[in-house]
Amino acid sequence: YKVRFTKGSPQKSDEWAQFRLHPIGPSISLGSVGSVDKTKPRIRGNLAALVANRLWLWTALAISMSCFVTSGVAFLWQNTVHNVWGVGNSWSYGFFLLSTGVGGLIGVALGPKVFDGKLGGFKSLKGQQLCLLWCERAMWAAAVCSSVCAFFLAEAAIRMVRYNQALIIDWHLATLIACVFAVFSLVNSIQGTLYGINTMSAGPEMQAYAAGLTVAFQNVFGYASGPLLPGCFAQMVGYTVKDLWPEVDWDRQAVRGAKFAS
Repeated sequence: YKVRFTKGSPQKSDEWAQFRLHPIGPSISLGSVGSVDKTKPRIRGNLAALVANRLWLWTALAISMSCFVTSGVAFLWQNTVHNVWGVGNSWSYGFFLLSTGVGGLIGVALGPKVFDGKLGGFKSLKGQQLCLLWCERAMWAAAVCSSVCAFFLAEAAIRMVRYNQALIIDWHLATLIACVFAVFSLVNSIQGTLYGINTMSAGPEMQAYAAGLTVAFQNVFGYASGPLLPGCFAQMVGYTVKDLWPEVDWDRQAVRGAKFAS
């Protein structure tokens, strides 16, 4: 739209001001001029705007994936360590505190020193880009450690099914503890930065809505799915092994170890 204004009579002055108006939404009711449209909040529009915001979407998914990893490890640790390596409850709990508790605490302590101290925070666009780059590097390192854990656990599951007994290899357990320690340190070091960038990316007028939706994401895709999906897969493996070879007199610990290792 183009609107022209002039001071005095238009016939007596050639000095015109030109403005360009951009409509931002139906804020004025058509029923009465000047009355504000107080209809229902545009929840669907807010959701579409957040999903279209790639920075908010990917940081929210990254937070959810971190919660998926931490909750999944916490759910599977006791049964996996006990059935695959025959570790007692007290030692299993101690290893869990060492790898997840101490590892996570170190990550929480080192995160601000790296992102706020070394990188200068994420208030500016350049700071956000730099912080996200380091978050990506940390996640790549965590993915390498997770792949090592997955390799040893898959090897243990195949070995138990093949020989129908638990064959304990201690250095595999030591490697698993070290890798889980590194994963929790790396994941917890970037959580605060991801939350901060996620909140800032939504803008001041939608930060409350965006924060609530981020929490919903992390609860559904992270904390709920972390125990649910591995638990379902473990149960499916246990049934499949017995159904494929029903004539075998399966050792209970071997089947349970294969379930949780898979």
